[in-house]
Amino acid sequence: LWHSFGLKETTRRLLSDNENRHKELHLIFPSKKRDKVHLPNVLSPQTCLQFRDRIMGKNNRVIDNNGFIKFRNVFSSLNEDNSSSASATTSAPVHIEIGAGSGDWIALQAQLNPSENYVAVELRSDRVAQTFSKCLLHHDFNKSTAATKTSSSTASTKAHGPLENVCCVGSECGSFLRQRIKPGSIQTIFVNHPEPPTQTYDNASTALSANTADEEPAHMLNSQTLLAAAKCLRQDGKGRLIIVTDNLIYARLVSRTMVRIMEDGRLKGISTREVGDLRKLETFGSGVHLFEGKPS
Repeated sequence: LWHSFGLKETTRRLLSDNENRHKELHLIFPSKKRDKVHLPNVLSPQTCLQFRDRIMGKNNRVIDNNGFIKFRNVFSSLNEDNSSSASATTSAPVHIEIGAGSGDWIALQAQLNPSENYVAVELRSDRVAQTFSKCLLHHDFNKSTAATKTSSSTASTKAHGPLENVCCVGSECGSFLRQRIKPGSIQTIFVNHPEPPTQTYDNASTALSANTADEEPAHMLNSQTLLAAAKCLRQDGKGRLIIVTDNLIYARLVSRTMVRIMEDGRLKGISTREVGDLRKLETFGSGVHLFEGKPS
């Protein structure tokens, strides 16, 4: 936030305001001359706390004392009464998409399911900004499509207010799941077309023969990320990790990685009857199935 998303430059401009409307900021970042404001490149923990309280207020913090995100302070549909993870996910489920890209998929899902909440996690700051823009300046995709089919080409798309059930996060997904998500609090984690580790492994046989964490290729869905995802999901049998890819070799790699960590008891296979019209291609171990088809 401080560098990639322009918070440092915005703060500098506010501190340079000659009308003295931001006294609290001057207490956090004291400066003798307002026309020459110098801000640190790295914020100390104390400065971060002061700055966060200035922006959000002490009673509206989105991070609890354990470092986990308090989603009831992020989404309006989760009120103070839904403090437990079970009640929160029952009343208004929280879904996460890791590797969200430019946000097309998650913005559409948030619009189609306004009573549910979505978190878009993406490493690249430019893509996070694109997702944020789409959620802030969104249109009704369904009405736009219907208007195109039933009206002339001059029909305009009706604009709506911002999508309030989407939270945009710029972060590496593994550390985000481990450090910022309370265990057992997430309904679904989606991964749509992740990037295969082609830059590390030249052929399929080498990648598929990797048996230990040290030998794993460098990619997003390594064993540590899968374990972190499993911890975040609801433990009542309703939590789901849904991975969609059009790369068969990569699908096999992820499936075999899951088999290796099934011993921990934190990942379970999905039975055939729970995946609708998808066709089962292969089975790995005793509980990991690979399916083919169009996900609903």
